Amino acid sequence: MSKTKNDAVSKFEEKLARRLGEIAILLHLARHPEGDHAYEIRTKASDILFQHKRKGVTFVSNLLKVTDELFIFANQVDFGTQEYEKRKKLLEISLEECPIFKFNPHFSKILTKDANTDVKEDLIYLEEIKKLL
Repeated sequence: MSKTKNDAVSKFEEKLARRLGEIAILLHLARHPEGDHAYEIRTKASDILFQHKRKGVTFVSNLLKVTDELFIFANQVDFGTQEYEKRKKLLEISLEECPIFKFNPHFSKILTKDANTDVKEDLIYLEEIKKLL
């Protein structure tokens, strides 16, 4: 990953880590209302946080893969070919697994493009998303 991608991922991870840490502590307290020592709460919250942080990194990586695939699909795959249909099906599956992208009209337009559809604005949007991720 480039330095800017690493910076964006780090900032995302920090925000995610703080929120998940707060949630982990609240969940633990809800399960054990009699109260535990602060150290035990912190340890359990850290364990939960570590597990979710790894999921967060995987989540962002998967989103970047989808944006890369969409970009390749829009720029390098010829409309109407077998490769086009194959990649389109794979992207549809990937988008089903990414609810953030699933209903995005820019992504839908790229996926449903035909020989006459201009997707330049949608590709610019896609590049912005990649930079932010």
